[in-house]
Amino acid sequence: MNSFGGLLPWFLHYGYFALAGFLLLGGLYLPLPSNVAILAAGVLSHISQDGVHFNFFVAAGVAFSASVLGDVGAYYIARRLVSRRKQKSLEKKHKSYLKLEIYLKKHPILTISVTRLIGFLSPGVNTLAGSVRLPVRTFIAGDILGNVICVLLYMSVGYVAESVSGNLVNLLGIGIGILVIVVGIYAAAMFFLREK
Repeated sequence: MNSFGGLLPWFLHYGYFALAGFLLLGGLYLPLPSNVAILAAGVLSHISQDGVHFNFFVAAGVAFSASVLGDVGAYYIARRLVSRRKQKSLEKKHKSYLKLEIYLKKHPILTISVTRLIGFLSPGVNTLAGSVRLPVRTFIAGDILGNVICVLLYMSVGYVAESVSGNLVNLLGIGIGILVIVVGIYAAAMFFLREK
């Protein structure tokens, strides 16, 4: 939880710019805990009831916009830099890459949307979607849907958790445990329910 405790003062000092920069860079391949940043924005929107530091709706709009811009940026970088020859080489060398590619093409909006909730998977899916040249409209539709759900869910959890209990660290620990279970269920579903 050190990352969470370190974000709050930083966000208080730099405000919406810090939130936007953090989420934009997190979408562009930097290993930043984006979902923790959205939780922190929810907490700060509750703490600053007068809306001086963080207004819930403004913070949600900033978080959504920065997340979408970062994801679309990563998609375009992969689309431009990964050649067809490199993609074919990956498909031949790594069977798992081909399976992921097939799954993404069969269920693009679902895959993109769900991975927004599991922050560390987003950059990989953005890269894969760009490298397999998933249609731009499909990628953006899945990204918008996933980011709307993600931002509203995580900000609401941060807001409500702070209003219910001053001991947010314990509640976040429970939330992370639930997130790990969701990731496990999703991974198991992909593994066991895949078509042969």
